[in-house]
Amino acid sequence: MDLLRDLADQEVPITKSELASIRSTTRVTVHRNLDHMAEWRWVENDTEAKVRLTIAGRLVFRAYEKFCDRAGNEAPKFLGGSPHRPALLRYLADLDSTVGYSTLQAAITASQSTLTRILDGFTTRNWATQPSRNQYKLTDLGAQVAQAYTAFTGALDWVTTHAKLVNRLGTIGRILPLDALAHGDMVAVKARPADPDRAIEFYANRVREADPDTLVGITPVASPYLNEIHKTLLETGSTIDLIVDTTVLETAKARYPHSLKAAHDLPIELYCHPARLEFGLAIFDDQAILGAYNEHSGHLWACLSSTDRRFRDWAEDLFSQHRSRATEYRAEA
Repeated sequence: MDLLRDLADQEVPITKSELASIRSTTRVTVHRNLDHMAEWRWVENDTEAKVRLTIAGRLVFRAYEKFCDRAGNEAPKFLGGSPHRPALLRYLADLDSTVGYSTLQAAITASQSTLTRILDGFTTRNWATQPSRNQYKLTDLGAQVAQAYTAFTGALDWVTTHAKLVNRLGTIGRILPLDALAHGDMVAVKARPADPDRAIEFYANRVREADPDTLVGITPVASPYLNEIHKTLLETGSTIDLIVDTTVLETAKARYPHSLKAAHDLPIELYCHPARLEFGLAIFDDQAILGAYNEHSGHLWACLSSTDRRFRDWAEDLFSQHRSRATEYRAEA
C-alpha cells in the first residue's frame, strides 16, 4: 500500500523512475507492483508513459485510510505479514469468548512457534488478553480491529471486482459509501457485447416493479429509452424530479422538443445543473440505483442497485447536493 499512497499524493501523473526514487527502491520492484495494480485497474498510463491512480485506485486508498484510522497505521503491515494473523483475528472475533491454545492451533493450522508469535503480537497490541494460562480472548480493541479489517477487505474485494464500473462513474466513484459496497444487498448489473441493453432493462424492470409514487434522479444523457420509462410512470400518476446538465437540455430541445413540451402538462420537475454530469441516479421507494454510462455511445452501461440504508442515504445526499446547484427549467406550453 506504500506505492498506492505515493501515487495518491501526486496531483499529476508521475514516471515510474520518479516513483522508484520516492520509495527508494528499484525500478524493477516498482514495475512489478504497478503491473499488478494495472491488472486490478487501480492505475493507468497516460500518453507520456506516466502513471496515475484511477478512480478505483483512489477508492481503494480511501478504504485503506479508513482502515488505518480505525485500527492504527501499523495494523495493515502487521496483518499483512502472514495469512495466519488475520485468520486468527477473525476466528477470535467470530468466537467472541475465551478459547484455549490447543483449540486455536487446530483452527488455524499454524505451527506452535508461529501461533505463539502471533498471540504475543496480539497481546502486545492489546488486541487480545490472557484470562488464564494458555487461554485467550479478544479485547474490545481487538474486536474493533477485526471489524475494521473485515470492512476493509470486503471493500477491497468489491472495488477490485467492479473496478471497471467504478472508473466509469467518473469522480463520483471516489466517494462511494465504502461500508455499503460489500453489503449482500448490493447488485451490480453490466451490459455485455451480446446483451447491450442489459443495464437499461434492469433499470426499467426495477422501476416497473416498484411503481413508485415519487422518483428523484439525475441523468447525464438525453435518452429516448429513459424518456419512455419515465413517461410511463408519469402517466400512471407518479411524480418525478429530474436533474440534467446544460448539454443534455440543449440536446433534448433539438432532438426531442415534443417530449419537453409534453412535460409541461405532466407531474415532472426538471432542473438544469451547470456542470457536466458523469453518472446517473434514481431514488424511489426504499432503493437507490446508480448508473455508469459508456463514454463513447452514451448508453447506460451498468447499474448499482441497493436497498441498504447507508447507500440510499448517500444517494439522497448526492441528489440534494446537485439539486442545490441546479436551476429549475420551465418547459414552454
